[in-house]
Amino acid sequence: MPSFIKEYDNVVSFHGSDHKSGVTMLSLSVCYDICRKNPDMSIMFIGMNGRPSCEYVREEAFSIEDIKMHLDNRTLTADEIKMMCRNKQNFYLLSGIKDLIREREFFPETAEYLLKTITECFDLIICDTGNDPDNGLAIGALHGSGQKYCIVSQCESSVSEFERRKWLFKKLGINFDALVLNKYFPKDPYDRRYLAERLGKDEGYLMTVRMAGYGRQAEMDHQTLLEYRNDAYGNDIAALSERIMSEAGIVIKRERRRRLWKTGSIWQTE
Repeated sequence: MPSFIKEYDNVVSFHGSDHKSGVTMLSLSVCYDICRKNPDMSIMFIGMNGRPSCEYVREEAFSIEDIKMHLDNRTLTADEIKMMCRNKQNFYLLSGIKDLIREREFFPETAEYLLKTITECFDLIICDTGNDPDNGLAIGALHGSGQKYCIVSQCESSVSEFERRKWLFKKLGINFDALVLNKYFPKDPYDRRYLAERLGKDEGYLMTVRMAGYGRQAEMDHQTLLEYRNDAYGNDIAALSERIMSEAGIVIKRERRRRLWKTGSIWQTE
C-alpha cells in the first residue's frame, strides 16, 4: 500500500470484477440495510469511480465532481462536505463523476484527502469503487478502506476477469477481505465450492448474495432490490451488513424476523 494513504476502520469499499457484477446495487443495498438498523448513526455512500453511482436513487445528488477544485486545494471541512450531501434520515449521499471526460482528472490523493477529511464526521462510509482498477478515485478509496470486498458473478467472463486482474491488485497492494458472489444461484455449475477451488480460496472466503430478480424493474424505478421484498436477497444482504458492522466495531442490533421489511427504502414516504 502506498505510504501516503492510511486505512480507516470505518471506511468500506466494494469493487466489481467487471461491469456486470452489480457492485452499485449491492453496495447501496448494504448501505440502506445498515442505515435502517442503526438510525442513530450517520452513514455515507460515495461514488468513488468514473460514474455517478446513482442509478438506484430517486433523488438528485451533489457530485464529487462539483467540489473537485476545493478538494484539489484542500479547502473543505468535514461539516461543509456533510452539508453538500443529499441527506435523508441518517443516510448521506455524494455521487461520483458525472462527466466521463473528467475521469482522468481525479487521482488517488483526491480520494485520500476526502476520506481523511470526513472519516470522523460519519460512523461508516461505504464506497462504490466501480469495476475499473485504472481509476484514481477507486484506487485511493480501496487503499483507504479498512474493509474491501470484491464482487464477482457466476459468469465465466466475470470470474476470468477477476483472475486476469489478480496480478494488478497484488501490484497495487490491494487485498480483499472477501469475495462476494453476487446474483448467486446455488444450482449453477459455478457454485461456491467450484469457485473456491478454482480461485485457490477457502469456501469461507466466498460470501453469496442470491439472485433476486426484478433487476430491470429496479433500474426503471430507481430503487434497490431490497424494496421488492425477496427474503433470500434480504437475508444475504443482512449477513454481509452484519459482517461489515462487526469488523467496524458497530454493535449489531438483532431484529425479529417480522420487522425485516419495515422500511425497505431510505426514500420511502413515512
